[in-house]
Amino acid sequence: MIKVLGGERGTGKTQKLVTHANGFAEVATGNVVFLDRDFHRIHELAYNIRLVNIHDFGIDTDVTLLAFIKGLIAGNADIQRIYIDSIKALINKNYSEMQMLFEEFDKLSREFSVDFFLTAEVNNQNAPAFIVPLLV
Repeated sequence: MIKVLGGERGTGKTQKLVTHANGFAEVATGNVVFLDRDFHRIHELAYNIRLVNIHDFGIDTDVTLLAFIKGLIAGNADIQRIYIDSIKALINKNYSEMQMLFEEFDKLSREFSVDFFLTAEVNNQNAPAFIVPLLV
């Protein structure tokens, strides 16, 4: 499953993502991972959520992000959900250029039972067609 928390900049998407992650971590039967650009949210996230600063690993493209996520899943088969904040800022691509990435997320989700929750500065009117059905 892939879900995208959409909305304009400054509408509280990140806080909603953090709240959702914390709520899910309370009932999760597997591991929860939160990918971000820094460690600012370390005190906001529940202790059992693994916060990863992707810039520590040189991730700045969709290819390196996907390889990193595949490595996480390969190294830990118990990952149940991955939260990704500000996907566009992490990989410097327009949303319309992310279709392959979302297709790979979907494939990983189906093959390894990992759910993906992301934030994006889109809404029903300006999101690419492949993202619209994923918006919550």
